[in-house]
Amino acid sequence: MKISLLVEEKITKPPVKIFAEENNIDFRQPTNLKEEGLLNFLKSKQADLLLVFAYGHLVPEEILNIFKMGALNIHTSLLPKLRGAAPIQRAIINGDKKLALAS
Repeated sequence: MKISLLVEEKITKPPVKIFAEENNIDFRQPTNLKEEGLLNFLKSKQADLLLVFAYGHLVPEEILNIFKMGALNIHTSLLPKLRGAAPIQRAIINGDKKLALAS
């Protein structure tokens, strides 16, 4: 499988950006997913699948519709119990005995 684009929301240089640079993968860090030009840029990549991991915002439907195979959103906790930011930390604070991976 060829990775053609990675997107990250943080302002600092995150590990995903370092990975993209080391592997010559196009990288974008939009302030929001409705940023001007982003939709056309994503269409130009002609990617089949969108993978979303630890992204704290809803992905707009017009972006989801670009990908032939759809999208897969990975969340590192039980849903809906631990939806939102910092689910692992909240599970620890809550004293939960089990964690989960939801998609």
